[in-house]
Amino acid sequence: MVSDQRKLWSQRLSHTKAFSEVETITPLVRLEMGKATAIYVAKAVALPKDYVTTLSQNVWAAGLQTWKKLAGRGIWVNGSDEGLGESLPDVAILSGREPSWLKLSHDKSRGRIRSLSTYRLQANPVTVDLREFTHFFWSSYSQFAFYLQHFPEITKCHHASGPGHTADLIEKTLAETNSGVCEVFIDEDSWKSYYLGHK
Repeated sequence: MVSDQRKLWSQRLSHTKAFSEVETITPLVRLEMGKATAIYVAKAVALPKDYVTTLSQNVWAAGLQTWKKLAGRGIWVNGSDEGLGESLPDVAILSGREPSWLKLSHDKSRGRIRSLSTYRLQANPVTVDLREFTHFFWSSYSQFAFYLQHFPEITKCHHASGPGHTADLIEKTLAETNSGVCEVFIDEDSWKSYYLGHK
């Protein structure tokens, strides 16, 4: 347990954002999106607001927050990969054919699926000193890597993320520096409750 909530850091708790998203859609990108029979949306911003999915396209969200945001835009989402780390479900039964998966993400995305960049990450100025914190919850590996460049000493702290691809990449980075592990929580609220002792 952590006795002082001020030692916990997450993007949401600190009201900071490591990156702004800058759209990079071209006609070629749109053509590739149209060919895909299964679209894996890593973050809601990755699917352009004016893009209309076809009835033959399966749309899969990386997590529940992405699902909710896409559904709020009127997009039918067939499922979510919440915490499964790009496990790619067998959606052939839904569409009657083997899917041609395409992941929509940012320009620095790493993953297991053929990926198409629909936006780039633009770093924001660092406005917080992470050396003041002991426990971190990361919502993406890009976010973790960005702050690690500025504050390498945080590798010795407690790190956590949701289950899946982000946790795997953070764990690998921490192992390379013999710094510890990345704890896995179902979401940020569970992490916060665990460390503050809330039931």
